Amino acid sequence: RRRDLHRAVGQAIEELYADRLADHYEELAHHFALGEGWAKAFEYLALSGDKARDTYANEAAISHYTRAIEVASRATPELALPTVLEVYQRRSRLELVVARNEDAIAGLERMLALARAAGDRRLEGEALADLAFTHAFTLSWEHQPVAARYADEAAILAREIGDDRILAKALSTRGNVHCAYGELDQGVRLIEESVRLGEPLGAPAVYLNGLWYLGQVLNWRGEFRQAIEVQRRVTREAQAIHDEFNEGIGQWSLGLAHIGRGLYIEARAALDDGLIKALERKSHYNVGRITNSLGWLHQEFGDFQRALELDREAAELGRRHKIGNVEVSAQINIGSDLVRKGEPGPALAVLEGIVDAVEKGRGSHRWRWDMRVSASVAEALLALGRGDEALAWIERAALTARSTGSAKYLGKCHALRGELAILGRRSDDAVTELGEALVIGHRIEYPT
Repeated sequence: RRRDLHRAVGQAIEELYADRLADHYEELAHHFALGEGWAKAFEYLALSGDKARDTYANEAAISHYTRAIEVASRATPELALPTVLEVYQRRSRLELVVARNEDAIAGLERMLALARAAGDRRLEGEALADLAFTHAFTLSWEHQPVAARYADEAAILAREIGDDRILAKALSTRGNVHCAYGELDQGVRLIEESVRLGEPLGAPAVYLNGLWYLGQVLNWRGEFRQAIEVQRRVTREAQAIHDEFNEGIGQWSLGLAHIGRGLYIEARAALDDGLIKALERKSHYNVGRITNSLGWLHQEFGDFQRALELDREAAELGRRHKIGNVEVSAQINIGSDLVRKGEPGPALAVLEGIVDAVEKGRGSHRWRWDMRVSASVAEALLALGRGDEALAWIERAALTARSTGSAKYLGKCHALRGELAILGRRSDDAVTELGEALVIGHRIEYPT
């Protein structure tokens, strides 16, 4: 009797509030679940998840999607598989946002198994592409080969069935992995192809991450003006479709590009707004990354004490949520903060510990961390008057900077060589190296 009453209440709400059902999705899901109207319960749980996602209530959305998946198996007749597996996809993306990476991977592996059991190649391709993306954005070194394997499988399948959506997603992630390995030219080619395929589909969710990554590479290469324009577009389009993942990283990267050009007021505005949103939405990656970037911002304009406080906070956030990129980047910043505060000895101790972590693959961009930490070690050694030791670290950073087109760090290496020449009283060499650094600084408009 209680079951029948719940079902009757659900039907009554549908009739009474037909013109504003969205206000009652959660209530409808509750009554149809208790009334064992499983198809209706699934429908309203999924809609409740979408509603929570669109207001950035990420944990609530994950809870609704999980419950929808649980009731789906009880519906008679069986629900259409694409409808159910789409909920798996939505849930996994939000789990990645809140740094529940293992849960996201487990759900997508279940999606892949269900698609293969049903012989549905399109859904299999979607699962492979999403697994590739999720492994890549764990930002763990050991996950990158797995991401590459899934992306390659998805691309092969997409070409076989002629599905540009799956192919665009697969190529974007494969390009990301190339970039993680420092193979930027190969990565950019694949990501550009992904964006070209994705844009005509009219589905920003397919191409936005690739577009973001192109903006990130522009930032790495010192093309800050172009990076700003790209990240503005990413943030704007992601907001329009409630894509929390790309909106968050787009806004963080917009702040980075503004710092590069010395637009500190604009950088602060973008990062502060992004941090408020990330905290509200429990987007742990963005909280850590933005906190780290605020530390860098303070370092750039000489507020080294506040920079140190922010970078230590970011390092702790990275450790707590197991986000290697955040932890390593913040620790490198801590070393640089200490050098600039006039504490090169403690800085060197911090940085030497990071070298070991980087070499063991902490974080997914080993080449970038190695370049950054090498330059910082060189700075600390120069401050300690140990120029002979500094040279090897400068050359190590310069080698990576040249191979990846990292103009800012190439300029920094010239500047460090100039300081080394001053230390050795080689005035002509100092003028040459500092002149090269200045040329790069002017070209990329990097004021510091």
